Amino acid sequence: YIVFENVAAIFNNTHRTVLNLFKRDLEELGYTLYNKLLNTKDYGIPQNRERVFMVSILGKWNYNFPSKFPLKLRLKDIFK
Repeated sequence: YIVFENVAAIFNNTHRTVLNLFKRDLEELGYTLYNKLLNTKDYGIPQNRERVFMVSILGKWNYNFPSKFPLKLRLKDIFK
């Protein structure tokens, strides 16, 4: 398993070439790749922050990113 995390800008044209080379190298080594843009606020963290996650698994596998769930806490609830 390899977990890669980066800023959303990694999908921009400026960085796309390097990202595609990285992905190609992993695929040539036999990894199956899954990537998705996730926002922390959709996973229980009271912050609006987008990050790209790529999960790479050696061999042929199926992977699903976790489903979104409602935010239960707000920042003011943490800093009481």
